[in-house]
Amino acid sequence: MAEAVSQERKAEFVAKLKEFLNEKYLKELTNAALEGKSLGIDFSLLEVVVPEYAELLLEKPAQAFDAAKEAVDQINLPAPVRLRFCNLPEGEHTPSIRDIRTRHIGKFISTEGVVRRASEIRPEVVKRLWQCVSCGETTAVESIGNFAGKPYECANPVCGKRFFKELGTEKVDARWLTIEEPFELAEGERPSQVNVVMKEDLVAPEGRRITEPGNRLKLTGVLKEIPKEKAFSVKLDYYLEVNHVEPTEIGWERVQVSPEDEERIREMAADSKIYDKFIASLAPSLYGMEDVKESIILQLFGGVHRKLKDKTNFRGDIHVLLIG
Repeated sequence: MAEAVSQERKAEFVAKLKEFLNEKYLKELTNAALEGKSLGIDFSLLEVVVPEYAELLLEKPAQAFDAAKEAVDQINLPAPVRLRFCNLPEGEHTPSIRDIRTRHIGKFISTEGVVRRASEIRPEVVKRLWQCVSCGETTAVESIGNFAGKPYECANPVCGKRFFKELGTEKVDARWLTIEEPFELAEGERPSQVNVVMKEDLVAPEGRRITEPGNRLKLTGVLKEIPKEKAFSVKLDYYLEVNHVEPTEIGWERVQVSPEDEERIREMAADSKIYDKFIASLAPSLYGMEDVKESIILQLFGGVHRKLKDKTNFRGDIHVLLIG
């Protein structure tokens, strides 16, 4: 278990993080509060301005999240905002899925993969409240993976009894995913997988869309361990509790074209040899097969949907069958 940060040290982290947020993200924080959304924080910027907190986040994320919540609460905002951290630097905390090891458990890490399976969005218990039947002391027990038990004994040191009654539960929307390493990293080998869980605003409609099977994602979060079989089994498994998610491949509807890009596209469209250039750019290491390459290019770009005066429709996308 990570050693707890002292109250004095925590107050120092809160003060520095509050100053950082006021200076760099105040406008974004206000907008996020008004829209009821979370706010992504660039770790590379955080690491430069508040390096001590950045180190705490990597090594003791639970304590770092507590400090972040306290810092946000001290800023005058219309509503609470959850901070989500992204853009971790390459290194020990950005392993590939097959390189995740015991040393990463409890750490803040980032990894990349393709969604292979995704559950439906369902309520999940994140905390159970228990009351001691002897002294009335209330204890909250957070869930670990798919398990949320009850306290071993009363939190009141004078009492120490082991009989409780459940007062209630705290639930959030959650979705479990199985992430598989990208094919180019597992060529000729069995792809490694890791289970991840996304909660709260990460499973909003936009979050659900980008986490459907087949999408490639970059996930940042805390690696947590769970018993694989019985309570006292020596075999453990782990899962990634996601703090931030972003797609590494975006659809056409999300592509933003700048005026410079538009000007370049128009120049290319006016080029009489544009077809030849596209064909030559596809798999240039493979000699010949211009007709096959042209078919693939036409399939990638698609066509223009046309509707005639008699209301006849011609679809723009074409089917291409390659037989080799």
